[in-house]
Amino acid sequence: MLSGFAIDYSLNESDLGQVDLKIVPVLRETAGKEKYVEQGGKVITVRDYDGKVFRDLTTSVTINPGQFLVIGGSKEADAGYLLGSWWLTSRLDMQQYETVLCITPKPVRVQ
Repeated sequence: MLSGFAIDYSLNESDLGQVDLKIVPVLRETAGKEKYVEQGGKVITVRDYDGKVFRDLTTSVTINPGQFLVIGGSKEADAGYLLGSWWLTSRLDMQQYETVLCITPKPVRVQ
C-alpha cells in the first residue's frame, strides 16, 4: 500500500492572490488493475487503484501570497500512533526517514 495526500486547490474569489487548499490523506494499492473506459468516443485502458480516501480528515487552509504550507511529522509521531508516523516516515536499510512536504502555490496569469 502507498500512502499520500490528495490536494485540491482553487483561487479565493475575494482575493485572487490567495489559494484555498483542501488536503485529504489517501491510502492506495501500489499496483492497480487495468480496466476499460470510454473517453472521447474511444475505449482506452486505465489503472484502477483500490484504496481508501480519509475524507473525515480533510484539512482546509488558505495560503496568502508569499506563504507556504508545511506537512510533516512531530516528536509524538515516533510512538507510531499518529497519522504522521504512518504517512510520513519509512525505513530503509535499518535507517528511518521522514518526509516533509512544502507546498507553495503561486497563481500566475490571474486577471
